[in-house]
Amino acid sequence: MERSGCGCGSAGTVPTAGAAGARSRCSRAGRAGEIPFHRGVVGSVPRSRAKKKLLAELVRWRKEAGLTQEEAAAVKFYDKSPATLSNLEAGKTRIRSGDVHNLLNGYRQTGRAPELTPEVIDDLVQLAHEIAKAPRGWFEPLLGPGTAPVFRELLAYEAEAAVMQSWQPTLVPGLLQTEAYARALMKASPLLHEPEEIERQVKIRIERQSVLDRKRGAPQLRVVLWEAALRPVIGGPAVMRDQLERLREASERYNVTVQLLPFSAGAHPVLNGGEFQVFTFADPTDQVVYSENHTEAVHREMRDEVEQFTRLIEDVRSLAESVSATRDRIAEFAAVL
Repeated sequence: MERSGCGCGSAGTVPTAGAAGARSRCSRAGRAGEIPFHRGVVGSVPRSRAKKKLLAELVRWRKEAGLTQEEAAAVKFYDKSPATLSNLEAGKTRIRSGDVHNLLNGYRQTGRAPELTPEVIDDLVQLAHEIAKAPRGWFEPLLGPGTAPVFRELLAYEAEAAVMQSWQPTLVPGLLQTEAYARALMKASPLLHEPEEIERQVKIRIERQSVLDRKRGAPQLRVVLWEAALRPVIGGPAVMRDQLERLREASERYNVTVQLLPFSAGAHPVLNGGEFQVFTFADPTDQVVYSENHTEAVHREMRDEVEQFTRLIEDVRSLAESVSATRDRIAEFAAVL
């Protein structure tokens, strides 16, 4: 499963649903600042984001109606098992507009959700229909059925973001890793043993990098690395030398910025924290923070939390070396290997 830093790239593998370490927590935004629901929303909002918001609405209206999952699963016209509804709300099954229609009308009939008007229901049903028609992520064919939703969400963030800001204290970000470096990380993982699975994970990691090569709509990647990320000789001197050269070359791309925070900077605002990423989508007010530790991945969408992490990465960037100075330092590291 993906461990700390898996998103933009530390030692890790694709997590499977239910496995230890693949847990996900999500701190969601309140009504203010959320993506509004209206017809055509998928045309301006990434598919994964629209789906996530729709599922949040289904949960919200069920709770407004005062129903447990067991009670909601038995509402008129829907009448499916609680497990089926649980999987739907968790995003583990395909969203069908008919199910959305039946559930919401069932909730409305309780009389406890007066704001759930026929117009609201129609818009949410239309949204479900548009989500079903929207193109699926490039990564779906590479992932197994047991892949945890948290990892699918991460890949969707990478594919749909306009700007990705990343603080990486221990490893080169996954979107900038060489194949040999990634393979060395995978082989070091205590969760991977079979060569075939290691190669599958390496393939996924390298395929993820294609988002930076898009001719239209390629995202901006802005990385701040702590010096500790470049000191370990991962895979041996030759592998690490190639990785450093790849990192230096990537920093010359128009859509990639790499800055180094040296040890000499001393104490800094994120010294006690792990890696994190701030994803900003086409609507600059639509943002999510993704962070990980050894046991769980956390998605933060509440505006005050997003702003806090954005300030953190801006503060650490202000302490980091310039882009040109960073290239020089990377070359120095490579020269001694």
